[in-house]
Amino acid sequence: MKTNITSLILAIIGQALIITGFMLFRGNTPDNILWLNIVVTSIVFWLIAANFTFIQPVRLDDPAGKHAAGLGIRWGAVIWYAILAIGFMAVAGYLNYQTETISFKWQLMVQAILLFVMVGSLIASQSATDKAGQAYATEQQTMRGKMTIRQALSDLARVAEGTPGIPAEITGQIRHLSDETRYITPSQKTEALYADDRILDLASRLRPVLSAYDMNSQMIASLVSALSSELTERKRVLG
Repeated sequence: MKTNITSLILAIIGQALIITGFMLFRGNTPDNILWLNIVVTSIVFWLIAANFTFIQPVRLDDPAGKHAAGLGIRWGAVIWYAILAIGFMAVAGYLNYQTETISFKWQLMVQAILLFVMVGSLIASQSATDKAGQAYATEQQTMRGKMTIRQALSDLARVAEGTPGIPAEITGQIRHLSDETRYITPSQKTEALYADDRILDLASRLRPVLSAYDMNSQMIASLVSALSSELTERKRVLG
C-alpha cells in the first residue's frame, strides 16, 4: 500500500510537470491545440504509469497463464499508441512552427481515432486474458476425470497389496489396471463421463470387500474382471 501511495504521488508530480512544461514552452500554439497536446501526453503518461505501477504484475507461477496471454497485446497497444500519438503531435507542432498549421479539427480527429484503436486493443487484451482462463478451466475439468480414476485405482492397488491373503494374481491384475490408467485420453464426451462413473463405482464396490478375500473371492474376481472391461472400453474413447 505504501508503495502504491508513493507511486501515485510521483505520478501526480509527473502530471504537474507535463502541464508546466507545455505552458512554459507553448510558443505560439493556440489554446485548443495546447490543451489537446496536454491531454494526449497525459493519456500516454498515465497508460505507461498504470502498467508499471497500478496494474497487477504478471504472475510467472500462474498455471493458467491468463495474465501473460493479454500482456503482449496490452503493451503493444500502449507502445504503438504512444509512438503514433506523440509522433503526430510532434509533426503537427513542427508544421505549426513552419506556419503550415494542421487545424485543430483534424488533429482532434486523428488523436480520437488513435485513442479509439488503442482502447479496442486493450479490450482485446482483456478478452485474451479471459479466454486463456476459460481454456485452462476447461482443460482442468477434462483432466479431472482421468486423474480421479488414476488415483482411485492406485489407492485400490495399494490396499490390495497391503491386505494379507489376497493372491498375487489378483493384486497383480489390480496393479496392472492402475498402470493402464495412463493410457486414458482426457475427454468431456458423454460416453467418457459415463465410463468414468462406472469405473469409479466398481472401484468403490471392490475396495471394502478386499479385506475379506476368502468370503468374497468370487465377487472380487468378478469386480476385477468388470473393471478391466470398463477400462478397456474407456481407453477407446478419444478426446
